[in-house]
Amino acid sequence: MYISSLKIQGYRNFKNQTIEFNDGINMVIGPNNGGKTNLFRALRLIYEPHCRFRRLSINDFHRPIALDELKAASPRIVITSTIKPSIIPNKESEDDLRLIRMWLTKLDDEYEAQLSYVFELPSQYEEEYCKSVSETTTENEVWNIIEQGFIRRYKYYIVGGDISKMEKVDSESLNRFDVQSLDALRNVEYDLVNSRNSLLKEVIDFYIDFEIRNNQALSNEEKETEQRKIREDFKLNSSAIINHLINRLRIGKEHMLKYASNTGASFNNATPDFNGDLSEQDLYSALRIIVRYQTGIELPISHNGLGYNNLIYISLLLAKIQADSDIKRMGENAIIYPILIIEEPEAHLHPSMQYKFLSFLRDNQTSKVRQIFVSTHSTQIASAVPLQELICVQRGKNEEISFAYPYKTFSNSEEGIKSYRYVQRFLDATRSDMLFADKVIFVEGIAEQLMLDVLARYCGHSITDNHVCIVNVGGRYFEHFLKMFNTRSSQYALNKRVLCLTDIDPTRKGKREKTFSKCYPFEMNIDNENYEYACNPFVGTDHEFSDVENILISHQDKTEGKTFEYDLLLHNPKCKWLITERMSNVSKLQELMDCNSFNDAKKIFGNAEWRKQAIESLEKCTWTDDKKYRALIATLYLKSLGKGENALLLSSILSANYANKDNPEKFHTFNVPEYIKNGLEWLLK
Repeated sequence: MYISSLKIQGYRNFKNQTIEFNDGINMVIGPNNGGKTNLFRALRLIYEPHCRFRRLSINDFHRPIALDELKAASPRIVITSTIKPSIIPNKESEDDLRLIRMWLTKLDDEYEAQLSYVFELPSQYEEEYCKSVSETTTENEVWNIIEQGFIRRYKYYIVGGDISKMEKVDSESLNRFDVQSLDALRNVEYDLVNSRNSLLKEVIDFYIDFEIRNNQALSNEEKETEQRKIREDFKLNSSAIINHLINRLRIGKEHMLKYASNTGASFNNATPDFNGDLSEQDLYSALRIIVRYQTGIELPISHNGLGYNNLIYISLLLAKIQADSDIKRMGENAIIYPILIIEEPEAHLHPSMQYKFLSFLRDNQTSKVRQIFVSTHSTQIASAVPLQELICVQRGKNEEISFAYPYKTFSNSEEGIKSYRYVQRFLDATRSDMLFADKVIFVEGIAEQLMLDVLARYCGHSITDNHVCIVNVGGRYFEHFLKMFNTRSSQYALNKRVLCLTDIDPTRKGKREKTFSKCYPFEMNIDNENYEYACNPFVGTDHEFSDVENILISHQDKTEGKTFEYDLLLHNPKCKWLITERMSNVSKLQELMDCNSFNDAKKIFGNAEWRKQAIESLEKCTWTDDKKYRALIATLYLKSLGKGENALLLSSILSANYANKDNPEKFHTFNVPEYIKNGLEWLLK
């Protein structure tokens, strides 16, 4: 079995949301103060046997609630979990169904059971409540009345099955669940070094003589015989130690205990003395965890960093879970369903250790923990799990919480499976930022990725302040990623604004040719008799994302555009400072920029074959002289650099120029291409 969903009503920042879980690891990501901790606390309210915060306060209710609703009935908090059969092979056990049989709401092979936490005002006080709030005029008045006169009367219940029947769960059944929880701000050093630490004692008690208890070659009787012999040997040796201590106190105790006679402790011939025995459990407290290095140096755990100690502590927790789940050791008190909750494990871990930690959890999940819940802000951890294990918390405009499940946005069709596999391979630690950002920009190449931040500044925007993630997809592969953001076709989609900046990429092919080849925009549709023409299929509105409210695909002008670098010069044909030392044709570009017309420019453009073809095509097209002139400069500029080769240097030049924006003598006017400017305006409005 596994906890398949959790419905939270009226609790903290959850008005009425249902969260779906995975059978195994659940990685919850989302903004700060978005509800991740409250989600885990809601789980603990139900499943932690001795939960210390089940008694809630006035601040645990979800607000706002409309005044009419508050007057109609007292507010209540209801958290309902649904339990379903495990979908992992060989994970379902007979004990599972026996445990939840009284909570079943669906009786067949695909059973369902429910376990709920309810915090409400008992019915006998409801009439008094309604009368007390009947004359109120604001919500705050009602909450004040609840806090002053009714919150103390509220009661909580853990109920099983159909919640309307309010059948309380017996504590014995609830104790078969266990929740081990580690919050984000923790220092486990005390728990590791404290001599009275029960966690370490319990773990040692379970693993002592482990090789005997797990020796398959021995029968149960033989195992018991060996362990009994070890215990007897220990008792014999420990008795000698105790007797040795008593003998050393033989004279000293007379002086030490002489005060007993003076205080009356020897009344009625009773005389204090020393005796004792030493059990194995007594010596557990003498054991200390140390770290032994290859050099032979041994250091106590107190000398380790927080991150290393946290890993050790988590490993001890898993060991404890295994011990508590062992039926031979615990009998009918054994834990059947252990749950592990960890908040922000990256808080004390180096990025390389974060990946190792996650692998450690996954390796231990099936054998020790039935379900794991982890919250994180780490792209390292998020990128190391498959998409189906990710749960994304989202905050709406009115702070309303919702959840997205990227994996569920991909269909089971051949196309959907292909897109999922592509995205899964793509999401490494740098690109998984898109799942954490408030907004996303997809670009085709390294040039746009490097320069977009400074271009946004020229438009009066900040990429950083708006929590925008720029993702270079290395080509025109947007459709794979946009499925995760397509709120029109999937209720599980990530509801955040996404801007795709794409090139027109005009192409043509001869009527007898099989493949299209790149061409310039001024070569389009000038010889329809001998050529077929095409461009980027995302240009226009005839694609699956054209009417999605939160997605915009922005591109250059349909007639004049080609690529990002080409468009830079179309908008800035006189900007000599955009010519860098690493480009070719530097002097020729500068000469072209000094020209005043297309006729002047074509005379110095050059006589190479491709240059002649460009001039010939420009003369055939119906553009204005100014457009032809701009296109000629943009063509040579594009030919003079490799794709992305100049982007870093150009970004530096643009940044240096922008730094002089308040100094007219040093600042050069620069025009951001329209498709970028318009796209940023839409994204950041």
